[in-house]
Amino acid sequence: MAMSYCLSQLGVEHLVLERGEVGQRWRDERWDSLTLLTPNWMTQLPGFHYDGSDPDGFETRDGYLSYLERYAASFQAPLQLRTNVDSLERRDSLDRYALRTNRGPIEARNVVIATGPFHQPHIPDLSKTLPPSVFEIHSSRYRKPDQLPDGPALVVGTGNSGLQIVEDLLNANRRVFVSVGRLRGAPRRYRGKDILWWLIQQGALDRRVEDLPSPDAKQVPPPLLTGVGGGHDLNLREFSDRGVVFLGRLLGGAGGRLAFSADINESFAKAEEAYQGFKTSIDQFVSAQGLTMPEEATAGAFVPTGIADPVTELDLAREAIRTLIWATGFNYTFGWVHLPVFDEAGEVLHRGGVTAFPGLYFLGLRWLRKYKSFFIYGVGEDAGILAKHIAQRA
Repeated sequence: MAMSYCLSQLGVEHLVLERGEVGQRWRDERWDSLTLLTPNWMTQLPGFHYDGSDPDGFETRDGYLSYLERYAASFQAPLQLRTNVDSLERRDSLDRYALRTNRGPIEARNVVIATGPFHQPHIPDLSKTLPPSVFEIHSSRYRKPDQLPDGPALVVGTGNSGLQIVEDLLNANRRVFVSVGRLRGAPRRYRGKDILWWLIQQGALDRRVEDLPSPDAKQVPPPLLTGVGGGHDLNLREFSDRGVVFLGRLLGGAGGRLAFSADINESFAKAEEAYQGFKTSIDQFVSAQGLTMPEEATAGAFVPTGIADPVTELDLAREAIRTLIWATGFNYTFGWVHLPVFDEAGEVLHRGGVTAFPGLYFLGLRWLRKYKSFFIYGVGEDAGILAKHIAQRA
């Protein structure tokens, strides 16, 4: 949609292919209580910034869907809905690309692949060994606690999705076990401003991919936040106080007996260090810039007190766990792109969204150009640059 707006502004004829309706992933792959992680003032698609009465609030799933629909109508985006692209090839002799869709073939001189980073749910092979009595579901298919069998649930993965689902289950009075992965604690607000406001002021969201010390720096987990209930920390200490049983990384298992790493305290220590580090960096920034900001009262810890005897083996039947939620992320599914634009790991080979094939572009990937590239707040900048590139080719 951002690319369509930018192309429309430049007078470039184009067509937007969508496999379902506008915002399809938000319709069928987001849970009921989900909100945007970013405050409303960061909802800034090109030419259509948030103008409501609650800039510091957090839009709901349905509210954001409405925003997308209004955005499409605002510039009469040339949408072709319910169109699935089955293959993309290049016709060298014609300097054009051929797309095969469920609604017939399409040819174009330029193609922008704007399918984002969340494609196929990643579910570990361990899933195949679990007994049939365990109901398994990926976070993208989770909707609400009522869809799950009664009793305790095990959530594997502690990104924002996993921990927001944990909170949703706790609010429904469910007992929850959580397998902890990489953690990066952060305060939702500090010294009167949202943490993302501070990251923008410090230039963190504008950090460029070429500034990273190594490719591994792209894999640093995002800060743990939620916009539910007006926005707050996803505080692991509070979760522990509410009865959550924290486990280490899931290592393996069979027949409903699962093994976990014993290094959970190390994971907690890193999360606490990140949490306190955010606050220290803000304090230093305030001092260096000579800003007048409210002082912040000393808050408690982000993680629970060290676990003296971490659980390394869990018997699902003995704990009456009948539900396992895989909050384990996504894999790319670019098998329909029949062009050598991927490395051995399946990552897209590009520079700022521009590939080695003239006229073939990607938009909305993590770190496309900057840290903010797959944020609603940041995708417009990338779209504008690529739209100019396309216009110049034309």
